[in-house]
Amino acid sequence: MSEIQRLPPEQVRVEHEPATPRYSRATQKIRYVLRVGSLVGTRMEIEDGNPLELAIWVPAPSGSGCGLYPCWRVWSHEGQSALAIMFTFYDGTEKSPCIKSTNSARDFAKKNDFEVTQL
Repeated sequence: MSEIQRLPPEQVRVEHEPATPRYSRATQKIRYVLRVGSLVGTRMEIEDGNPLELAIWVPAPSGSGCGLYPCWRVWSHEGQSALAIMFTFYDGTEKSPCIKSTNSARDFAKKNDFEVTQL
């Protein structure tokens, strides 16, 4: 997470095709996600040049209900993070999963082949 937090805003973005209202909301919430989010899982291909993927969980901004579950691909150059793209964003809308706790987020990450992080 800290690697993404240190990137300038132009190197942190959301990409999704087709564009949907949920991904527009994701763009608006990037700084909140980076400030409040907790890492729940990682995934990385062995080959050089492939990004590290991070699964994050963020408590609901309202304090109750569905949290936010974004996943990021982070590319590095010369040992430093160079670009982060949010490629998944679930918030319980538009038929996306509603994830209400860190433990539920870890379970969801594990089911999606992420190596789950521990507290």
